[in-house]
Amino acid sequence: MATYPLKLTSLNTFPRAGVLVAEVEPTRSLLHLQAKVAASMARCGFAPEDPEDHPYHPHITLARFHGPLRLNKNQHALPPSLKCSFSADTVNLYRSNLTPTGSHYEILAQKKAKKSNNPITHS
Repeated sequence: MATYPLKLTSLNTFPRAGVLVAEVEPTRSLLHLQAKVAASMARCGFAPEDPEDHPYHPHITLARFHGPLRLNKNQHALPPSLKCSFSADTVNLYRSNLTPTGSHYEILAQKKAKKSNNPITHS
């Protein structure tokens, strides 16, 4: 597996879920990975989601809040400390276990990339 270059583009939320995310630029390699995962899941019996109803939305979850969360127009810009590009060298498949105390995540599978020489860069 190759590394996946990632570039953070803005802040956003999943409002009803109360989740704050950093948007990730949907690069060709990331979209290809998502298509491979979706195809593998379909072979395992998981129905593919309709891209019209649930488009692929690459992001990194930064925080979860109790209750709805919305950002105003001025809050979508990334703070200077998050304006960066980097390469992901590991892909994990997680299972989310919902409990009364919150979500707990379990790694079911992990794939590491070959050695990378791509440092973190700030824009």
